[in-house]
Amino acid sequence: MSDATTPTTPTTSAGSATSGIRTVLHPVSDLGRAKGVYAALLGVPPRNESPYYVGFEAAGQHVGLVPGGGPQAMTSPVTYWQVPDIRAALAAATASGAIVTEPAHDVGGGRLVATVADPDGNVLGVLQDLAGATPRSRARRRADVEQRLAHDVDVWVATASADGAPYLVPLSFDWDGGVLRVATPAGSPTGRNLAAAGTVRLALGPTRDVVMIDGTVEAVDLDALPKEQGDRFAERTGFDPRALTSAYRWFHITPRRVQAWREEDELADRELMRDGRWLV
Repeated sequence: MSDATTPTTPTTSAGSATSGIRTVLHPVSDLGRAKGVYAALLGVPPRNESPYYVGFEAAGQHVGLVPGGGPQAMTSPVTYWQVPDIRAALAAATASGAIVTEPAHDVGGGRLVATVADPDGNVLGVLQDLAGATPRSRARRRADVEQRLAHDVDVWVATASADGAPYLVPLSFDWDGGVLRVATPAGSPTGRNLAAAGTVRLALGPTRDVVMIDGTVEAVDLDALPKEQGDRFAERTGFDPRALTSAYRWFHITPRRVQAWREEDELADRELMRDGRWLV
């Protein structure tokens, strides 16, 4: 390893405060694949490259990739990197081969956090500080909504009975690009309400990153769904209602109105879909 690529440990004089972590090393088995994931997540190209080490400089910190973990057979710590747009960071990372291990969620204090696993299973964290963020464009918000639909697994489902009694439950879902598919017992309050009313309101995301969807509902008998669609649902959600003895039904929800906002400054342009058509 040359001097240009050797990670250094910052030194401090007596009485001075540390300037923070400057170097984080990650053991990898495939340097090429890992390099693509880290470049996408950090938003910068490698600064140092060799067959035995790849280094990045990001936000004043150094991140190094070491094939095989080096002679110490290192394991990777989790580090949280602050990003301006957590959805965009997750999209770029997953497109390069990462797997989302913890979807973006609100941890309080106006912060969103998420984690992804690189091709070797090392866990990386990203953090977005929403305080003081500029309002997103409608196009950016639509992309964020589509990202959440593609990667989230659970959704809040709000229904009401014929006499107006409200009911709210979380259900696993699959999104095929046009329809959200959920499954619940036909005789449950949610199942009865969905079948009777034919409309529903869904909610995704934390209270400071809201996605609200109003849609129409089609009830489908469990055995009427094509096998490949049921298999996709089971694989994505980890839940297969076809394997149960309870009388479940599928419910296909077609979005008719979509709203998305984070803070008060995004309320004005929160409507992204109207009458089933995207406005942007």
